[in-house]
Amino acid sequence: MPWIKQIPVEEATGLLKRQFDAAQVVGYFNYINRVAESLGVDPEDFIRPWGEAK
Repeated sequence: MPWIKQIPVEEATGLLKRQFDAAQVVGYFNYINRVAESLGVDPEDFIRPWGEAK
């Protein structure tokens, strides 16, 4: 499609490439956590809850 122009990520979003990549990683983990929570997946034993002493 010759009429479609590809625009760089930085120009389209106003974010730097590194910021865009970080946003994708954060969004992915948020999505996976929500899916796991909705399916009732239990957390691994080696992961401590926030605020728990070592």
